[in-house]
Amino acid sequence: MIESAVDVGVNNDLRAFLIYGFAVVAVVGTMLGLSFVLGQRKNAHSKNLPFESGIVSVGSAQFHTTIHFYLPAILFIIFDLEVFSYFRGPS
Repeated sequence: MIESAVDVGVNNDLRAFLIYGFAVVAVVGTMLGLSFVLGQRKNAHSKNLPFESGIVSVGSAQFHTTIHFYLPAILFIIFDLEVFSYFRGPS
């Protein structure tokens, strides 16, 4: 009798989770569909031009860095936040 009550609770939880998931997917799909149907589709020459305060950009905005900078940066962020948790000030 207890096992059947637990199964019913699990089934209700699973059913609620599936309904919630379906609702989320439906809302997102509806929003994307409406924006696709109702969105503007104007192609103009001025839309394809880069704009940086009136200055035409030269070169690529992407630059390559080595991975050697990534690990120290992440470690600095982690330990910097840890130090702040130690020295929060007067409690």
